[in-house]
Amino acid sequence: MAPRYPLDAAPDANAGHTMQELMQEFHGPLPFPVLDENEDAMLGWLGPMSYTMDLAPIVFDLYQKAFNKVPSRTRQLVVFAYLSVVKEPYMTYCRRLLGPRAGLTQDEIEHALGGRLSRSLSEKEASAYRLGIHLASLKGPVDDEAWQEYASKLSRTEITTVANIVGGYQWACLLTRLNGDNATPATDHARSLDNMHGS
Repeated sequence: MAPRYPLDAAPDANAGHTMQELMQEFHGPLPFPVLDENEDAMLGWLGPMSYTMDLAPIVFDLYQKAFNKVPSRTRQLVVFAYLSVVKEPYMTYCRRLLGPRAGLTQDEIEHALGGRLSRSLSEKEASAYRLGIHLASLKGPVDDEAWQEYASKLSRTEITTVANIVGGYQWACLLTRLNGDNATPATDHARSLDNMHGS
């Protein structure tokens, strides 16, 4: 099936190159593919974003500023909390490869993706993870009891940062789903891992 966002039709002819540079600036060397197997379209949320290149640098700058107010381990745990609720194969595949860079073990990653707390997490990490799941599942306001529980372990800045991470990934997930199935070896591998671990 033809890609929904082919790079040769993107309004900016350098979109693919620029997006790859932005991803590498944000994550460092990429352990996962960002182009489809024919290298004519970008995977995941990058596909739709490659058609709105005026927004792309602003989005990466926002992510950098909004997400870095908690430690890297905590940030990754919040992403895994979100992905434990909202199953998205390509994003899960990428995050599995990035998690160890933040110091997470494979056991911690699999627990987090399965919606379970690992005993090795600190009190703050566990609270941020629970908040991530809560926000990813939220249907209405956070009630006073839940607020008090999170606020007893996390600062207001940390609570807001967790919300920013979940909100950022909700947006990225929406764009990923707009991009369609992305039937690539990476996505197939992600699905097989999810099936293997019962996610």
